[in-house]
Amino acid sequence: MDLRAPILDGNVKRVLARLFDIDRPIDEPAVLRELWSLARALVEAAPAGAAGDCNEGLMELGATICTP
Repeated sequence: MDLRAPILDGNVKRVLARLFDIDRPIDEPAVLRELWSLARALVEAAPAGAAGDCNEGLMELGATICTP
């Protein structure tokens, strides 16, 4: 089953903040709402059956390339 559910761990927050040029602290409530919205949009835009791959890719990118 492929649920189109976004994730927002520390790695994904960092990737999205850099990708979308968000220069405010990522723990601010308004920024978190924006990050959830962006994560949701990316997962919804993923091809059918690939939402999980999208989420995993964002996490992996943040863990290996887009480090703190």
